[in-house]
Amino acid sequence: MNRRIGEGALPACMLLLLSILPTGGCSGKGLSLAPPDTGEEIDYDDALDRWTRNQRLYQSFETLAVVDATYFSEEFLAAYLQEYRRVFNPLPAELEALTGKLRTRQERKECFFVSIFTGERDWNDLALANSTWKIYLENDRGDRSRSTSISQVDKSDPLFRHFFPHFRDFFEGYQVCFDRVLPQEPGAAGLPAMLLDGEVRSFSLDLRSTVGALKLAWELGS
Repeated sequence: MNRRIGEGALPACMLLLLSILPTGGCSGKGLSLAPPDTGEEIDYDDALDRWTRNQRLYQSFETLAVVDATYFSEEFLAAYLQEYRRVFNPLPAELEALTGKLRTRQERKECFFVSIFTGERDWNDLALANSTWKIYLENDRGDRSRSTSISQVDKSDPLFRHFFPHFRDFFEGYQVCFDRVLPQEPGAAGLPAMLLDGEVRSFSLDLRSTVGALKLAWELGS
């Protein structure tokens, strides 16, 4: 049975928050897929804002879904590691292990942290094989890829609440990843193409379901 989260189940402050959340994100002026300069100090909150987008799905006056997504760009990853070092002051071996893990993923995948609220709990099932949702990553050339891995995070882990403050009460959090290399047609010649390369000027995360669709877009360059 679907369990609707109606107005009676949400505190008034939460309803107000959902009503005033922005429908996009920051303008993204000056965003680049290139890595930052080595040793450059990056303000984490600024990087988080620059690489996070928000969208809402309505039907009449009912909120069906609210989605926030943060893209793990090279700049954001560098800011994340700097903030992790500032907060936890880890042993060198611990930081090296985390850096290696995230860098290895970065070389192979395009990843996002996605937090989502849905009007019915049964819709919040992104990690299930038969999920209500299908998630795609698309660039401005029309190249499109479907997510290859979606894992739900433990909402009781304070790490996620610190690094992703948009992961709020009544939301679920997910790590969503795509292959960096586009699949080639059988018999195609040449090297495989990258989904997000240096020529891309914009890209979008496209969440599709029978409930509706949400698209979050990032514009690159000045």
